[in-house]
Amino acid sequence: ASKKIEDLGGIRVGMFSYGSGLAATLFSLQFSEDITKGSPLRHLHDSLQNIKARLSNRKKITPEMFTEILTLRDYTHHKAP
Repeated sequence: ASKKIEDLGGIRVGMFSYGSGLAATLFSLQFSEDITKGSPLRHLHDSLQNIKARLSNRKKITPEMFTEILTLRDYTHHKAP
């Protein structure tokens, strides 16, 4: 999102996913050269324009609260009549 879409068409980028626990992945993507309106690359680029604001608006919780939320989800999963 920090680059103009005109500079992204056809380039190769490295992506890293830290996963969880011991799992992590490093892979590369090559963007399509199609940057026309409605193209997947244009859609991706446009959806990331407010990424800094979206990330800063995340709710911060403690690991203990996260565990409590997951425990509740496990307990209530498929419990509806």
